Amino acid sequence: MPREKTREKFDKIFESSDKRTFIFLPTIDGYIFREFMVIYLCCMLTFCVLFLIGDMTSHLGDFLKPQATVLDGISFFLLKQPGELVFILPLALMLASLYTMAKMGVHSEITAMRASGISLVRCGVPIYFVALIMTGVNFWFSESFVPECNLKSRIVLGSINDPDYFRRISTMLMYRSPDNERTWMVKSFNSMNEQNDIQLKKYDSKGKIQLELYASKSHYSHKDGWVFNNAMLIKYKNLEIKGVKDYSKAYEEKTFLVQETSSLPVFDKHNPDFHLLGNIIERPSDIFDTVKQPNEITTRDIIRKLSISDNLDDLSKNTLRTELATRFAFPWVCLLAVMISIPIAGQNVKKGLVVSVVSAVGIIIVYLTISKVFIVFGSKGTIPPYIAGTLPTIILAIFAWKYLNHNK
Repeated sequence: MPREKTREKFDKIFESSDKRTFIFLPTIDGYIFREFMVIYLCCMLTFCVLFLIGDMTSHLGDFLKPQATVLDGISFFLLKQPGELVFILPLALMLASLYTMAKMGVHSEITAMRASGISLVRCGVPIYFVALIMTGVNFWFSESFVPECNLKSRIVLGSINDPDYFRRISTMLMYRSPDNERTWMVKSFNSMNEQNDIQLKKYDSKGKIQLELYASKSHYSHKDGWVFNNAMLIKYKNLEIKGVKDYSKAYEEKTFLVQETSSLPVFDKHNPDFHLLGNIIERPSDIFDTVKQPNEITTRDIIRKLSISDNLDDLSKNTLRTELATRFAFPWVCLLAVMISIPIAGQNVKKGLVVSVVSAVGIIIVYLTISKVFIVFGSKGTIPPYIAGTLPTIILAIFAWKYLNHNK
């Protein structure tokens, strides 16, 4: 009796029907997962090596110079890898899923599962699960890890020819506060939170100078805010002088600025005059970001910069907004590549793996080309930045969804 019930249950699961099922299949899922992961890890390793060789070919001349060290070369190429992984992850997912499904198709495993009522979409569930995780990893890489590595790799490369490269690019930086009330000039950065020779000017709403602050050093912390050491504070006061030019006319007022200078060993929020600087919401990172390229700024800093800097020029705003939109949209290519490659492999079982690879790679190349064009147009403002950064991915997602449903 128990044997008959087991047989009935087995027959019910795998009986052929027009409607595909989404039942829990741990044995099949585990088998597909193992087959896919082996191929996926091999693809990842292969692409990492290929991209590393490409980087070495492009920059080998820089590291063959006498002043370059082995440590510089190792540091640079390791720092370049996270940025390459952003592109490697979707490519490896696509090729690994194509090869896995094509291999199973050659051995008629896909045909057997589909004949048993298991749809092609259901066959790929373990691969979709991995792709979803890789989407999150790709987003984290793009959001914070990659920008930091891009900046450090540029500093390592620049320091080969100029040992003081970091100090040079972080020297004499000027920054205008978001409310247009303060102008900063920083001679150099010892670290992100310690600066040398700071000049700060405070203006009123009419653009008239109110005070100047000079300090040999400054420190910043989230707890205490800005602290200026060995500071000289110059306050400007209006002095009104009344004079008579013509007895038939009323008195004419003239205003002069009078300086009041004071020296302060420490000037911070505990000083009664500190409030005269206004509401300082800018941080040292905001000042240092002026030397960074868009792909070297974290997503969090881009959002903050756009929210507090109304005085940014249109080109800078459009570039940052396009970069921000792209960072949120591009990681989804990991999942979309799998959604496209699985049905392509399933539909081209008889034609072979080459046809599947060419078809899938062709789609991704078209997507990447359109994305690059849209990024240029978005940065220039020809296309609204957020649309330019997301529209290619949205179009790819619609195509992937329709193609997947059409080839279940």
